[in-house]
Amino acid sequence: MQRKSKKINKEEILQTEEIHQAPSVETKIIQEELQDSSRETKIIPIETLQNSWKEPKNQPYMSVNAQVEGAIMAAFSVIIGLFSLFIPFVMFVGPLPSMLLVMRRGIKAGFLATLVAGCVFSLVAGFREGIYFVVNFNLIGMVFGLCVKAKWSVSKILFAGTAVYVLTSLFSFLSLQLLTGIDFTTTMDTTIKSVSTQMAEMQKTFNIPGKEMETLTEGLKNWKKIIVASIIFAACIMTFLQYIIAQKILKKLGYTLPVLPAFSNWRLPWHYAWVFIAGFILFLFGMHKEEVTSLTMGNMPDNYFFLVGFNIVVICQYIYMVIGISILSFYMSKYKLHLILKIVIIYLLIPLLGIILYIGLFDTWMDFRKLDKKVKNEA
Repeated sequence: MQRKSKKINKEEILQTEEIHQAPSVETKIIQEELQDSSRETKIIPIETLQNSWKEPKNQPYMSVNAQVEGAIMAAFSVIIGLFSLFIPFVMFVGPLPSMLLVMRRGIKAGFLATLVAGCVFSLVAGFREGIYFVVNFNLIGMVFGLCVKAKWSVSKILFAGTAVYVLTSLFSFLSLQLLTGIDFTTTMDTTIKSVSTQMAEMQKTFNIPGKEMETLTEGLKNWKKIIVASIIFAACIMTFLQYIIAQKILKKLGYTLPVLPAFSNWRLPWHYAWVFIAGFILFLFGMHKEEVTSLTMGNMPDNYFFLVGFNIVVICQYIYMVIGISILSFYMSKYKLHLILKIVIIYLLIPLLGIILYIGLFDTWMDFRKLDKKVKNEA
């Protein structure tokens, strides 16, 4: 009752003040109290608040820390590239700065650092060397960093690195041919002729038998027919070594990368065998088209079926040979053979590399080491 009467008295005071049109200090205080009392507290459900909340948009710029770190990584990359011109083995550490930068700051910082590093390196070492530097160092490092951030498996990371190596190598050859006007086919033929001349001189000097020298010469002339397989094989080796070295170094810095399984447990999934089968069919079809019954280095067909199939078969041969050696290593470790006995067995099996190749191929279906059962039991 007292509150109600107080409210009435205040309203009466306001009415009298409105008549006189001269509000006093007391009138202003009463107006504020009436406004506070008339306000109602609104209760907003938490679901409404959650629906109204939006994620903050990505900023269109990089932070200062990312820019500084990108500049530092670009400088390290250029230094490593310059050292690799004098010490070739340094190139295996090349992708590390770009890889670490992408893992820490993202692809935008990695791309800008690559652009800066490529321009600086090209000014110092030359345009052609700058292209090789960007491809073999920064671009591969960015691919590794993105794959690690996406939590890919080791096999996918190595496959992505190899694919980028092959594509960028072919692109760099074509771009250099367009920009510099150098015909690499003509250059390769000239190089092969000069090497063949030197080999003929060596034959006279060291009395090498004529048949063996002819085989080497014909093999050298037909080497350009497997240039794609050679590039892919070199890309596999480079990707593997660079990833392993990056994994060892980053582990000391506190970064955990996907680890390769033990060499004795290496095995390809079954569907990869169809690549070898398809290449072998193209290989046979190309020989049948040219009516070649016995294949030697001197009568290799030039049709595209044979060239594509032959390159696929050569690549798969190397891969399945490695798998076959992995199987051999597994059984050597299983039976705990002595080191000397292992060396003797490897020496005796060198002429039988073809058999080791097919062991690696048929392991796709046979699973000689029963690795699938081990995986199922562990699961």
